[in-house]
Amino acid sequence: MYPLIRKCLFLLNPERAQFVALSALRWAHRLHLTRCLPQAVSTPCTWMGLSFENPVGLAAGLDDNAEYIDALGALGF
Repeated sequence: MYPLIRKCLFLLNPERAQFVALSALRWAHRLHLTRCLPQAVSTPCTWMGLSFENPVGLAAGLDDNAEYIDALGALGF
């Protein structure tokens, strides 16, 4: 399923693709579908003297208006 969704998102301009992806995530969270996802495994790392709980991060500006904070939090961010 991912290859099909990826192809569809790549047909859109980046801002529209971000909106579609985050809106889908918000609806998945509202329908409690994010509970079905596997829980993130904590793999601590240190980089440039800073300690992080996980090597995966979230890009600055992804959620400028904090509209998707609960849905992103359900994913482990």
